[in-house]
Amino acid sequence: MVSERTGRNTIQLALALLLLSWQGGCRPAEPEPDPPAEPTVIADPVGSDAEISKPDKLDDAAVSDEQVQIPPPVDVPIQPAPQPPPKPEPVDPTKLDRPLYPLSVAATPTGTLYVADHHLPGIWQVEDGRMSLFFLGEKKFRTPLNAIRCVAIDGEGRVLAGDSATGDVYRFDQQGQPESMTGRDRPLGVITLPYSIAIDGRGDLLVTDQGEGDQRIARIPAEGGTVELVAEVFTPRGLDVDSEQNVWVISQRRLLRLSPDGDRETIVDDGVFEFPHAVVVRDDGVAFVSDGYARTIWKIEPGQSPQAWVRDEPLKNPVGMALWQDRLVVADPHARALFAIDWDGNVSPVELQPAGD
Repeated sequence: MVSERTGRNTIQLALALLLLSWQGGCRPAEPEPDPPAEPTVIADPVGSDAEISKPDKLDDAAVSDEQVQIPPPVDVPIQPAPQPPPKPEPVDPTKLDRPLYPLSVAATPTGTLYVADHHLPGIWQVEDGRMSLFFLGEKKFRTPLNAIRCVAIDGEGRVLAGDSATGDVYRFDQQGQPESMTGRDRPLGVITLPYSIAIDGRGDLLVTDQGEGDQRIARIPAEGGTVELVAEVFTPRGLDVDSEQNVWVISQRRLLRLSPDGDRETIVDDGVFEFPHAVVVRDDGVAFVSDGYARTIWKIEPGQSPQAWVRDEPLKNPVGMALWQDRLVVADPHARALFAIDWDGNVSPVELQPAGD
């Protein structure tokens, strides 16, 4: 019995020693690993400024080769930068048989037309169908009429023009030269982006100003003075003054009417026009609105809903309009044409003769 108990004790002691050795209590110290060599710098093969460092020798604590992904060389030829389009050939205005991009048209009582040509840039004069240059602007930005937007005739028959590049309204003198009326160095004040010009019963200029922070109708006194605020209007475009001195204005896709007392009335609300540009009102109170996206001239009789009076061909994008004797004349920049519409709705192109003939 004694020897059997002694054998069990011996086995238990041996197991205890083995356990201590496994836990490290009696394990001999391992040699320190060699320090890693200086890293070798490998340039990025794709040509960027980044660099990748990879040690010469990797031990258990280092990143493995599978974890270091070096992209292979890119064997794709570098595409050349696209070439800018060639500059358009200079245009000889004397050889043009029609405007390049007519945006606005105005008529004198004697029937002479003045056409604002945005791409010319400048103003055409049309008498008995014959085109002639009234004013030729420069291609240089921020020079007078470099980006002409609208044209009008004042009560004395003088030509007026609004220019979005200079943010100015000009009146032409007897020599046919533009005089700034609203420039930043002028006492009349500042117009940021003139879109349309109308003349009221006193001969003052009303201007729709679409510049940033200037969503308004402004008044410029005919004989000079400070620019006055007529009304704040959201995205004002076309503008006209009727025989009763009501101011008609297109505001985004609505047609508004402002009385001389300042009362505002919505004549046509959203949901009818697609992109209205200009409004013209006859002496009998009938209004006409050009709608470029709809390719339509709308007719609005007093107290009636708007009717699509003239639609589609030959109209492509009707924009500017004016009363022209016993008709309506329309400037269409996409058709590069002027159209005359009689009061029965018959449309005919205005025959033009080249300026050099």
